[in-house]
Amino acid sequence: MTLAGAPEKATPEIGDITDASDNRWSLGWDAKEEIMAERAEPLIERTWFRNALAALLIVHGVIHALGPLARWDLVEFEDIDGVPTVGISDTLADALGVVWLIALVLFVAAGIAVLLRRKWWVPVSLIGVAISQVLVVLWWEGAWRGTIANALVLAVVWATRTRDSD
Repeated sequence: MTLAGAPEKATPEIGDITDASDNRWSLGWDAKEEIMAERAEPLIERTWFRNALAALLIVHGVIHALGPLARWDLVEFEDIDGVPTVGISDTLADALGVVWLIALVLFVAAGIAVLLRRKWWVPVSLIGVAISQVLVVLWWEGAWRGTIANALVLAVVWATRTRDSD
């Protein structure tokens, strides 16, 4: 029963999405369309997500500079001594300092690619994760935390995949 001249309240259809925490929902049809469009938008297209992902990739990449800095005795760190956990020669360990820098470049490039909306950020970051994780295993005592960041990058890559890639 409605008052004369008052619009009837529409009955929600099955499958309608309502979110009581989003106060725009009660503002009318335009706000509802805006909310629905936001929810349909791929995660990687959301500015806040893209910026956060780029920051994660770039910071994770820059942290890879700690490997060669410690290994080549350029800087001393309390938790990182530059000595690999596994038994490899000093010559190989010194040479792997360059690989730390390659991982740095890959993650920073992937972060920039995310900001520029380039799809190649995915394979570049996956290569970076693979290289990074090998280095983490070799320097486990000082670099084990890198596994957390690598897992986070893998989770984001999985979460942002498109239906076309399935």
